[in-house]
Amino acid sequence: MLIQTLAANLGARAFAETEFVTDKRGAEIAARLGWPFGQISTALEDWPAEGLTHIWALGKLVACALQEQPFVQFDSDVLLFKPLPKRLTRHRLIAQSPDFPHYYTSREMQAAQALVGFAPGGAAYNAGLLGGSDVALVRAYAWAGLDLAQKFRGCALNGTSTSMIVEQYQLGVFSRRVGVEVGTLLPLAPTRKQVAKAGYAHLTGGAKREDKWIAKAEARFAVDFPEAYARFLAAWPRLAGSQGCGTAPSSDSSATVIAASF
Repeated sequence: MLIQTLAANLGARAFAETEFVTDKRGAEIAARLGWPFGQISTALEDWPAEGLTHIWALGKLVACALQEQPFVQFDSDVLLFKPLPKRLTRHRLIAQSPDFPHYYTSREMQAAQALVGFAPGGAAYNAGLLGGSDVALVRAYAWAGLDLAQKFRGCALNGTSTSMIVEQYQLGVFSRRVGVEVGTLLPLAPTRKQVAKAGYAHLTGGAKREDKWIAKAEARFAVDFPEAYARFLAAWPRLAGSQGCGTAPSSDSSATVIAASF
């Protein structure tokens, strides 16, 4: 929650317009923690996801499919310390970076690719950032991913493999099919200098729960957004306590951030 609250504040500083696409519970959390979005949509509340809740990328694709102007979607664990460069936002399709090919060679991944009819060995893209200047094209990509997701309804394949296929691998398949290059903020294996120049951090996997990174994020939050930080400290204990446990509920499918109007 702390990482996502910092992400929301950084996103609001980097973009003129922001929207949070979520469900009713997500909207309640956003209100309590003071997430500074220009708009909050609860479009995920009524989205038919029965048998698909293991696919954590589903909410992101729904959010992208609903947009009506050029936009970029950024994950709740992405920290944007600078606005995106214009050389990126000119691209019709946008992603964070190419993805490592070996991520898609496991038996699970091969089974997922076979289920949707994808050939192995294709390009994939990390979707920490996702969007583009051609909103109709991005929407077509998102709807294609949502259609593919139906093939995994009630499927025994794990949600991470499934999500990476319908979101990240599918972007490579889609871009080849329509003949449009995917513009990326970062290369496959960026140097520290390239990451610093981009002003970008994506706290993937367990990094969001490691004390070292949480402490760094909290220190940055306190310095850059002191009022928002104070509100978080005041609101968090009540929010966590209302769940009868130490943490608030978290669902990646209901934690989708949209930043619009480059």
